[in-house]
Amino acid sequence: MLLKSDFQAAIANSITNYPTAAQFYQAQDPRLLSQLDAIATMFAMLSAEIDTAAMEPFTKSRDITVLADASIKGVIPWGYSSRAQVSVVNADTVNALPILTGRTIYDAVGNPYIVDTGATIAAGGTGVINVTQYSVVSFTNTCSASVPFYQIAIPAMPAGQYLAGISMVDANGNTYAYAPDFVNVAVGAYSYHIEGDETGALNITLGVSGVAGYQPVAGDVFTVTYQSTMGGPLALTVGSPFALQYTYTSTERSATFSLSSILTAGSAPMDTATLRSVCSFPSIYDTNAVYLGNFDFLLRRNLGAFQFLSVWNEAVEESVRGASVNNINCLFIAAQQSGVTTATLQSQISALIAAADDSYTPIFKAVTPVFIPLTVAAQVSSSYDFSAVESEISQLITKNYGPTSAFAQRGQSMPLYKDVWNLLYNNVPALQATYADFQVTIASPTATLLPEQWRYVDLTSLTITVTQATFQNGGWAQ
Repeated sequence: MLLKSDFQAAIANSITNYPTAAQFYQAQDPRLLSQLDAIATMFAMLSAEIDTAAMEPFTKSRDITVLADASIKGVIPWGYSSRAQVSVVNADTVNALPILTGRTIYDAVGNPYIVDTGATIAAGGTGVINVTQYSVVSFTNTCSASVPFYQIAIPAMPAGQYLAGISMVDANGNTYAYAPDFVNVAVGAYSYHIEGDETGALNITLGVSGVAGYQPVAGDVFTVTYQSTMGGPLALTVGSPFALQYTYTSTERSATFSLSSILTAGSAPMDTATLRSVCSFPSIYDTNAVYLGNFDFLLRRNLGAFQFLSVWNEAVEESVRGASVNNINCLFIAAQQSGVTTATLQSQISALIAAADDSYTPIFKAVTPVFIPLTVAAQVSSSYDFSAVESEISQLITKNYGPTSAFAQRGQSMPLYKDVWNLLYNNVPALQATYADFQVTIASPTATLLPEQWRYVDLTSLTITVTQATFQNGGWAQ
């Protein structure tokens, strides 16, 4: 990659071919220098862009490339719906209150939920229902021409909402099944695949006649129903009020609804940083049978975002706590989700592991938060605001190594010096100056790293000192 200084050197060498311009150049005329400097700057930026583009097939450094790569590999930006248990109090002492599956209920901030487990509340009694946060939208599409891989555009989700599910039927009542990449789809089978692009646009793709799936003919009418969700986790507390979308009887109008517990936290689609890693592993984004050996991914895929999740086997367990016959065929889990009770989360995890491989016995360990002591000592030019530099460093560290970071969500995590150093150098301009310098110190753990430890850098364990750079390299720092 050519730097700005390379272009400026080339200009200095070639300016002698133009005697009049050379005189102005030697005199450092700002009218000429401003133009040459602008040209050198633009070519340096173009050189950097070409160099980045050349490396894109290997590094996927730009966000747009990551999104394009994910769309090609069929990684769909699914949102995971939050699920909650709602307590219902029937104030009517004469009539029972039926709350049927499929009804819509709203929380205190206006998010819609669909009742997935209804109940009949006795007169004057109390009961619970289970609800899932999403809304349902339907539209129809008429096939205009019979073409292979006919596509139906999915409308863009409203701001702050994500696609959570799709179902499709045709005018003859045939239900179409979602078959990623048309894997094991017979000729004529009613199935569809979902494709996307780097802009986030999504399309339902149908099959090819004589090859796989069903190729529609002109005039076929399809009804597509999709679910949109706010993701999660829920910003609600136990006792928060709920209300039915419509009330039809005095019994319903007198009833009160409130949040009892959160069953599933829900989450937004993967961010770009996560996609960059996911798209590097075919066994993850293809969701083939190999992933059943990765129970960490199995749980994250089905239960959404975790504050912390660590899954380890017998060998890892015995490396930190010694051998025991009780560890044979056991799978050890430490997990925590925002707002979800421990009992509920463990029940869901046990069911998923049993469905994937019932030869394992899950054993749960309590999540133990552990702060990582990290110190940054920096020397910068006096032209910088030291407190602003400290704040910038603190925000970077907590974003990348704090309790909500991707780093902290997995067990036995330990920051690497080179990663922290590169993070600070590449993102804090004050540390890139000529006389600037800084040192990162990460305290080594005094005890064995246990898999259930939720390790992260807390503000109380982060120490940052920024001082003025001193005399170095034969000159005074400015």
